[in-house]
Amino acid sequence: MFPSQAALPLAATAALSLLLTALTILACRRFGIVADRANSVQSVHRHWAPRMGGLPVFLSLLAGCLWLLPDSERDFALLLLLCSLPAFVAGFIEDLWDRVGPRARLIATFVAAWCAWFLLDGELRSVALPGFDWLLQNWTWFAFLFTAFAVGGVAHSVNIIDGFNGLSGTFCAICFAAYYLVAGQVGDTLVQALALLYLGALVGFLVFNFPYGRIFLGDAGAYFLGFSLGELSVLLVARNPEVSPWFCFLVMAYPIWDTLFSSWRREVVRGVRWSAADALHLHHLIYRRLVRSVEREVWRSTHSEVLANSITSVYLWGLALLSAVPAVLFWNNTPLLLALSALFCLTYGLLYRRLVTFRAPTSLLLPSRRKSAHLRRRHRELHGPGSHRRRR
Repeated sequence: MFPSQAALPLAATAALSLLLTALTILACRRFGIVADRANSVQSVHRHWAPRMGGLPVFLSLLAGCLWLLPDSERDFALLLLLCSLPAFVAGFIEDLWDRVGPRARLIATFVAAWCAWFLLDGELRSVALPGFDWLLQNWTWFAFLFTAFAVGGVAHSVNIIDGFNGLSGTFCAICFAAYYLVAGQVGDTLVQALALLYLGALVGFLVFNFPYGRIFLGDAGAYFLGFSLGELSVLLVARNPEVSPWFCFLVMAYPIWDTLFSSWRREVVRGVRWSAADALHLHHLIYRRLVRSVEREVWRSTHSEVLANSITSVYLWGLALLSAVPAVLFWNNTPLLLALSALFCLTYGLLYRRLVTFRAPTSLLLPSRRKSAHLRRRHRELHGPGSHRRRR
């Protein structure tokens, strides 16, 4: 699909998503429903915002599939949306009534992946690891379970990073753009067209989501987009063996590794359940260690909290691009992608350690915080460590 051919579906889906998102906000405000819980453990906002962003994204995609895709691709796209319904509906019920826990939502996403296995041939039969590939290719039941685990894990990880204005939405847009580019290089027009429609739907939503957070994706939107990312990854690799499976991992490395790392941190380090909510994810630490003082030191207006929230997302967009750009450049080079994936995980771990131990890299601080850190360092050099505490 050439750029000139991509402009119409991208613009049309974005415009429809923009309209539907605006109508959703008005309807939620008019009837006072589904406002996000600002007092939850992981919440970093205090303003009113509906968590219904997944609905306009889903509806704009449905309309785009019906009106913008050729007949040869429309049926497949509609089947993909049909397969996504268990994940979307479970999240939607949670958004409305708080009745579906994380484990039930994860199981619903597994069911969605199994539907795609039968209806779309969404089978993950290779991860470019010799022994593991033998299991996937010779034990169908193992491939069946692993495919569901991989797709469900991606969906769950996208939901985990859905905590700041524009963070998960822009991350998903980066991933769909990467799939669009690589699908174009291998001539897979179906995956390319689907990635373009998803990208357009997210663009319309992000107009209201970033920077002021007037609407959030909610669990429905996060699980739906996470499932779609995972399933498009499976389809891209299954339909095009020349695409390395590690291309997909590296594109989505940030939320996947954040989820695995957080599960290990909870189960092994803290001794609590892997699904227990906390505010120690990387995005929470960046907000508190690198950005939060913006509220006190830079902007003293009613929008300071919202702007600090949004700046946190910008930091993490950079982290996402740090893995997505080389993945697109080396999409068929498995050894290099493996090395880059390991390097990303190491970089994540080092950054997390610096932040959690109150040793944030000076180069990442905002100008106001950098100046404050410099003044504190100069004070310690002149008066000795701990002198500021003794004075108080």
